[in-house]
Amino acid sequence: MKLWKSILPVIGIAGLFSCNTNNSKYKVATSDSITILHVHDIDPDLSIENLIDSVGYIQLETTPESLFADMRGLEILNDKFYILDFKGTTILSFDKNGKFLRKISAQGRGPNEYIMLDWMRTDPYTNKVLAVDGFSNKILIYDENLKLEKIVHTDFRPRIVIAFRDQKLIHYNYVNKEQEPPGLLKEFDLHIIDMTGKTTGGYIKNRTPEHNILGTHATSSHADGSISFLPIFGDTVYNISADGTIKPSYILEMEGKHIKGLSERQRNEIESDENNPSHRYDSWEEKGYLLPFEIFDNGTPISITFNSRESLRYLYSPQSGKSYLYNPMKIEGNSTLKFLTQSAMAQQGEWFYQPHNAITMQNLSDYYKFSGKYLDMINGMEPDANPVIIYYLSLIHI
Repeated sequence: MKLWKSILPVIGIAGLFSCNTNNSKYKVATSDSITILHVHDIDPDLSIENLIDSVGYIQLETTPESLFADMRGLEILNDKFYILDFKGTTILSFDKNGKFLRKISAQGRGPNEYIMLDWMRTDPYTNKVLAVDGFSNKILIYDENLKLEKIVHTDFRPRIVIAFRDQKLIHYNYVNKEQEPPGLLKEFDLHIIDMTGKTTGGYIKNRTPEHNILGTHATSSHADGSISFLPIFGDTVYNISADGTIKPSYILEMEGKHIKGLSERQRNEIESDENNPSHRYDSWEEKGYLLPFEIFDNGTPISITFNSRESLRYLYSPQSGKSYLYNPMKIEGNSTLKFLTQSAMAQQGEWFYQPHNAITMQNLSDYYKFSGKYLDMINGMEPDANPVIIYYLSLIHI
């Protein structure tokens, strides 16, 4: 499916952005164009083999010290894998071949401990590992060797920390911000937090309608210090550079029956009455509006996952100009390949990475009718070992 893209002038968008409330060094880019991505409907003849190739796996080393059951988070930094275990008690690091390196396991109520980690992100610009303990209002900053450098205590429950810039943290509160008291946390989508835990500014005015959805984190951090952000129900991917310059990178024009975008005008016209049923997520979903769950644009292609009833995925290649919208489990093609590549937790260049549990896949092989060379690959995995990391290549750039 070809992507048709057009360039439109940037007019009247400065009001969407922010400035630092203390020293206004943050600025809006003077770019004179935005790329419009016209996302067409799902192609029923599209096959998973048209999109994915070169599937393999990395077995994470299993030792008494490195043993864990499942992952809550997976990040890549300097050719190392960083894993937050599903229980939120441990961060582990492995090299690119799966060899265990080190771990953090500091659960407790002491000054350098955490109750439970519910978020982890690596920052390729500063080589930091950022973790959030929302239960004790802590943001923990580690170096790439998992040595604790700083704990920032906040006066609110932190959700997602995206990046570390100039001794400031960039925070995203994905929950319904209508519950927040008046102030910066409610006013902006992204928040600037200093090392004392004080919120000092923000990026992107909060124009998200009231909703009841948790867990979306459509943000991405880059080695050049920039951040990508796609708001809940939004149609615009924003880029925030290392110096705080904000510009829209893409606007998604949803043209098919499966998914649509909520325009700036529609977001502005939403009433603030919390009893209005139109504020409920399911009512917006019934109308076909999107809920971006995750975005990867750290390489080629760009991948956006929409957490809708159909769990749609959108791939776009700036190099080839191609784009595809598809349902990872309903697309035509080999069922094993679909299962292995239905989602991704990390991206590096053209490659995507997704953890799987060998024994779970082996037990599900009959139910999903796994077959062919990928079934042989699954059956060759160690069933009683740590999870594996599946890697696969996208063909959309070809």
